[in-house]
Amino acid sequence: MSDIEKIERSDFLDPYKEAFESMAVSYQHGTVALVECTDKKTGERAAIVCVVIHGEADHFLVPVARMLSDDETDQYEPPTEIPRKHE
Repeated sequence: MSDIEKIERSDFLDPYKEAFESMAVSYQHGTVALVECTDKKTGERAAIVCVVIHGEADHFLVPVARMLSDDETDQYEPPTEIPRKHE
């Protein structure tokens, strides 16, 4: 893979990085939850990772990731190389 292809692949993830970082911080603080949600379009149930935001009077769940079932993991081909963390 050329350097240009690596940059393009990296850019693909940019819109998701903030949610991923929020999820990582939430795991460290214990403010993450796995909840059953309903897909608004299909009505199907889904396992969703949510960040829990504690307000003064209320708590809010912000969906950040969808968990894959065993059947769904076969739909995705992981990269053959593990990307290095930029130093």
